Amino acid sequence: MNALESVRGAFDAGNYQAVVQTLARLPRDMLLQAPEQAYMLADAARRVGGYDDFADLLSDVVEAARDQDNATVLCRALNLHGVVLLERGQAAAAERAWCDLVSVASAADDPHFVARASNNLGVAAILNMRLETAIANFQRAISSCLRLGYARGCAHAHQNLGIIYREMDHVQEAHKHFENAITFARTADCIDDIARAEQEAALLMVYAGEDLELAEQYATQALDRFSQLKQPAGTAEALRAVGVVALARRRLDEAQQALAEALRIAQDLQLRILGAETMLGLAQLARLQNDAPRCYTLQQQAGKIFSEAGAQSWGEQVARRMDAIR
Repeated sequence: MNALESVRGAFDAGNYQAVVQTLARLPRDMLLQAPEQAYMLADAARRVGGYDDFADLLSDVVEAARDQDNATVLCRALNLHGVVLLERGQAAAAERAWCDLVSVASAADDPHFVARASNNLGVAAILNMRLETAIANFQRAISSCLRLGYARGCAHAHQNLGIIYREMDHVQEAHKHFENAITFARTADCIDDIARAEQEAALLMVYAGEDLELAEQYATQALDRFSQLKQPAGTAEALRAVGVVALARRRLDEAQQALAEALRIAQDLQLRILGAETMLGLAQLARLQNDAPRCYTLQQQAGKIFSEAGAQSWGEQVARRMDAIR
């Protein structure tokens, strides 16, 4: 087994720490000679850390794969590049990357990545609260993923539909999609996707005024899963959910601890959308503590981030959700 095959085996097995340990020491030009290995490093480092320059590396992977006419790696890199751009608050650039992915994947006759692009374009539509457009994208993604037998893609699309119906206050429809997301994620043996569906379902229970004890169980399960996987971005997402549930249960000290840690990780990883969402939770905490100046400051900071990210409509929706926690 050569070195690339060994790294590929570790990557496919989800041993992302091993991938980073093996590849992070290589010079950039050597990595890009085989764009697949550079892609694996960027993807693994985004999950577990250990290589701070993964976003710039990913941009280089896109160009190297395009120059080498490597459609498979180009599709993978464009897909992930859009995700990273969105996480860092560049929604329009993310949408352009995914539109590029549709063109590349269609030309390469790769329905798998056409489906993934459709799902991701739906995510971009959510941030502008173009919910009908997002629903259409996710429904197309589910149809394609079912034909392909791509369980993880089905999990992603069902989770995103759950988020949409949650924000439309269609509670039972949202629950159904989150349950489907967990089922497909279990089928694909994707622990991180199970955790994401659990934390989003926990927020649904808070927003719908349902069983807060069960919501706490879901959010805590998600946090435990991400902690075991050693994935800091997922840990931050789950901590935010834990904090929001604690806020709803009037456990203000617990809410402060969870939300502050979520914000710290989000800022360290440059996850601007998540950071802004978390700030709005902290703003509501400040309001409940009768600290109006801090509440106002946090709301203004979050609003500025959402506006700069092209996600002002989503920011307003999150602000309404937090304001309803009294």
